[in-house]
Amino acid sequence: MSRTKLAKLAHLSPWIWIAVIFCGQAVGSVAVTVWFKLAIRETLVPILILVLGVVVSGLLAWWKHSEVIERLGRCVPLVLYALFIFSLSSRDYPDAQVSMNTDLFHLVEFSTLGFFLACLWYPLLRRAGARLFFAAVLGSGLLCALSDEFHQSFVPGRTASVIDLIYDSSALLVACTVFLAGVNLRLHLQKVRPDRE
Repeated sequence: MSRTKLAKLAHLSPWIWIAVIFCGQAVGSVAVTVWFKLAIRETLVPILILVLGVVVSGLLAWWKHSEVIERLGRCVPLVLYALFIFSLSSRDYPDAQVSMNTDLFHLVEFSTLGFFLACLWYPLLRRAGARLFFAAVLGSGLLCALSDEFHQSFVPGRTASVIDLIYDSSALLVACTVFLAGVNLRLHLQKVRPDRE
């Protein structure tokens, strides 16, 4: 891909990227539902939450909004994705025909959650630097992970797990690092004029 094409991508609204993430997760959730031979009704609520994320992010990309709405909007992907994780954790899925280690889904879920937390804490990065930004993303992400494990301990057929917390914290760390690298790349590419051949 040429540098000018990358520059065009860098000039896209962040809301478009967020909509793409929600869309990818929705398609992936449908694929996993089919792969594990689950009835769609068992994963319908989490999938609908992801579809709502696509719609809301698409609207925010299109709508010219104020700074107040921009700040409030930063919470929307995080809240919707936290609801997605909560809704998945609220069931046992005893009929699932699983042929892999499902703990690996924690890496996908919490790297996505980490990305949305990084979006939320992005103003802190600009104000206070990377160290405090990392601490905020990892700290708030670990609180989400702990609350998810606590919640699962009350769901019949589910248990809280230290291994899951290790997966979650690893995914949060990777998401934070990738977010920082992406911000730096985007800022660099935005200096390139996308209309130049």
